[in-house]
Amino acid sequence: MAEIQHISSTIQAIAAILTPALAAILFWIYEHRKEKLEKAKAFRELFNEFNKRFDKLNKKLNKIREASLNGTTLPKKYEATIQDYLNLCAEEYLWSTEKYRSLIDCKIWSSWLEGIDYYLAAPLIKDYFRIELTGSAQKSYYGLAQELEKKLK
Repeated sequence: MAEIQHISSTIQAIAAILTPALAAILFWIYEHRKEKLEKAKAFRELFNEFNKRFDKLNKKLNKIREASLNGTTLPKKYEATIQDYLNLCAEEYLWSTEKYRSLIDCKIWSSWLEGIDYYLAAPLIKDYFRIELTGSAQKSYYGLAQELEKKLK
């Protein structure tokens, strides 16, 4: 009988130790999955917003690029489109940085960077970016100036 009581008290002692440990593990798993879901939701919202904004700029950017590559001058009003695109690029870059938990995956940022390269082939766009990103306003672009430094030379 004493032996059964000893086994029973041993089981209770082990349960007293394992129960909080198991609860902590389950809580960690729950929080980890919750964080992943929140990050995925934030990514989807950012990705959709960025794509909508780019879609609004795309035709104008292509017109600017084509005119620039052909040596045609454009009215000043097109600078607003380039500025909007620069702001979009800076925001995309910001959300791809570690500081913001890299909500935009590096593969996606790399793809967007190829798109930026495509538009930087146009002297009008490249010159606008160069002036903005090397001037006193460069800090307004969240580090994009350093990211594009070699491309703007």
